[in-house]
Amino acid sequence: MSLEPKPTRKRFRPPKPRTQPLKRGRACLNCRHLKIRCDGMRPVCGNCMRVPKGESCKFTDPLSKANLEHHAAGSSQFSEKLFVNESHSGYVSTPMSSFSEISSDGQSESRSNYSSNEQEPPFETIQLLLQTFLPHATQFGFALHIERFTNATLIPQIPFGNTLRPSQSLLYAVYLWGAHLSPPGPLFDLKPTFLRRALQATSTEICTHNDTAHALQMIQAHILLGNYFLMQKRLLSAQLHANAAATLAMSYRLHKLGSAVSASPSPMLHGTLYLDSLDELDAHLTPAQDSVEEGERVRCFWAVVSLQTSINLASQSDSQSMGLNSCLLECLGREIDTPWPMQIMESELMEGYRSADNYEGETIQRFMMNEPSGGPHPVSHVQATVLLHHSMRFSTKWASDIQFAEFSTSMNSYTSLSTRITQFWNELPPAYHSCAPELILTHTLLAAASLSLHRPFVAFDPTAQTKCLAAARAIIQSLHVPTSPKTATTVNPILSTLCALACDVLLDELERTRTMWAEWAAAPIMALDVDVLLPNLPVCEQESVLLMDLQEGIGILEMYASGSPLAEHQLKGIQQRHNSHYASL
Repeated sequence: MSLEPKPTRKRFRPPKPRTQPLKRGRACLNCRHLKIRCDGMRPVCGNCMRVPKGESCKFTDPLSKANLEHHAAGSSQFSEKLFVNESHSGYVSTPMSSFSEISSDGQSESRSNYSSNEQEPPFETIQLLLQTFLPHATQFGFALHIERFTNATLIPQIPFGNTLRPSQSLLYAVYLWGAHLSPPGPLFDLKPTFLRRALQATSTEICTHNDTAHALQMIQAHILLGNYFLMQKRLLSAQLHANAAATLAMSYRLHKLGSAVSASPSPMLHGTLYLDSLDELDAHLTPAQDSVEEGERVRCFWAVVSLQTSINLASQSDSQSMGLNSCLLECLGREIDTPWPMQIMESELMEGYRSADNYEGETIQRFMMNEPSGGPHPVSHVQATVLLHHSMRFSTKWASDIQFAEFSTSMNSYTSLSTRITQFWNELPPAYHSCAPELILTHTLLAAASLSLHRPFVAFDPTAQTKCLAAARAIIQSLHVPTSPKTATTVNPILSTLCALACDVLLDELERTRTMWAEWAAAPIMALDVDVLLPNLPVCEQESVLLMDLQEGIGILEMYASGSPLAEHQLKGIQQRHNSHYASL
């Protein structure tokens, strides 16, 4: 018997495909440190994906916005290439011409055929869109955790529509804003494409009752589209998406996030706000995984509230509506137990927004009574939004010919609301031009609440006149930040409405001052008392100050109008009224 070892059979291994070596400096930091070959896949390379390292996968040569825009400007075919097949991402070629069938008035986007197999732009284009949008995302109602959203969006080689990535409606809404904020050029020209796809996705996506992440993403998509249509002065479309977001928020009981016990379904209201089919909807949220996810839900709810208030204010200012549209604050009111929103970084440091031991709910009611609610009590623009809503509701009711029997109750409401606005104003840190946009927005909304409350009484109450004028000047001063048409497009769409409202009050005061001056000038000199003549000079000086404030407000509106049809419309209205004022002199 032979003792010689039998020759072992070698297993056949197919040769590894040869990959093109990366250019010097293109490998991630982990692969450089370990001195292993990096495939350069972004945002996470293959090595870091297979064997996670202690440090996250990072590159020192990120695709720069300037380089991408340089390539865009250097090629007349760049718009076509934005949807051309890319070998590393698996995207298929999608000619731009197939997405261009859209009417000139933009009203036929949702009637186009939609295919769930439609692909995204290539990876580099997505990166550029995110780089453009995310730094300003919160200005347009983005409430999700930005880092988590970015990581989920940029997962490599995950097909469009996979549950690991954000929903198609949300991605296209984000891409739409990214294109809108881009400078004129190929990316900017993709707005009709992204708008059509976002509208188609929101109309076809179905939210399962137990898919919390998808529910929040659908709400977020409607919020972004609502703000986009508000900025475009398409108030009916904006209200449609705001109502859709409110419907989902209410059906998932986002207004009961601070309740110590599970909330029973809220009564569903029929009409323009809520769908009849929601009577039978038994939607519910799965428990939040951590404080970040809990914070997303809280911010989503209040983002819907802010959007609805913004649309109501814009509709009133445009004289398209004498009353307030249905909204969550009007329909739910005392039922809202959701705590006030915190900034993303703040919520990451919290173990949770609330606990049954210290949070007492009744968020709106306790705030209006200036009572502590337990738990965190951050100061945010949402609280100023609530005060603005109550002021608009009061002024609307007063303008609708209030009955004598209701006069006493109404005046008590007026006094208490004015006191609460003053209390909250004293709680705010002072706003300087270098302040964060959140604080500037809070100051501006609160000044608008005071203006809206006192304006109906200006004609016969000097105190109300003084407070109304002071609020208008406060709005102009808060918004007077050195800016340019490029940066003015990145502000919250409601700011142009607030600025136009302040300019309108200044014009009212100018006309009142001019009328008073004319009455004095027409009176016989011998019939006038000396004490009446003395105020003439201060009135003249006051008119000069009013004109300076008005010119400043018009200048701010001119900046906003560079990227907002709503602001452009408001600017024309103020200019026409201003010109007619001088034409009659």
